[in-house]
Amino acid sequence: MRGHWELAIDLYCGVGLFTLPLARRFTSVVGVEFNDEATRFAARNLQKAELQNVEIVSSTVGDWLKEKSRFLTLSIFCCSTRPETGAENRVIEGILALKPGHLSYVSCDPATLARDLKKLIGGGYALNSIVAFDMFPQTHHVETVAHLSLDAAWPHTHSHSCLADLSAASARGTSALNDPLFQGPTSLQVNFPASLALRFSDSIFPKAHPIG
Repeated sequence: MRGHWELAIDLYCGVGLFTLPLARRFTSVVGVEFNDEATRFAARNLQKAELQNVEIVSSTVGDWLKEKSRFLTLSIFCCSTRPETGAENRVIEGILALKPGHLSYVSCDPATLARDLKKLIGGGYALNSIVAFDMFPQTHHVETVAHLSLDAAWPHTHSHSCLADLSAASARGTSALNDPLFQGPTSLQVNFPASLALRFSDSIFPKAHPIG
């Protein structure tokens, strides 16, 4: 990953599954979660991990983005892990207003992922890579990590082709993710290792610039 992001925002952070490792890689982290019980568990997990550079906010993601997008000016990495229904329109609009330098979008449904990525690409983002993890064999659900950036140097043509086939993959299964269409500047990798959960987690986070 190129560049340096001072702030990480974990949207739909839940109990802090991704918030904790983000806190070890960034100067500061904000986790946004609407469920009060989940935020309490997130705060407890952070305390046990002795991480003090994280703020957990109890709010809907849409409301938080609407309030904060006008005031945040730091270089931002954003992680969105919306459930299979995908992100609401106001959340996509909020992300586009916030303009994080890098966005990691995690989804378990290729159809809603394709829908949301199309909006983000239309808003100026380039699709850098997609990594798919078949955690639910014999179903249409595929855990997918998409990395996007505002870097204009990344070509968009292959991104749109990739999105069209991702949507079709929800009906055809993971075999669609191996189509030759995915060869090119936008890279896609399908993983089926024994250590699937660990590989999935590692693929989400930036590898560079750990904090001491």
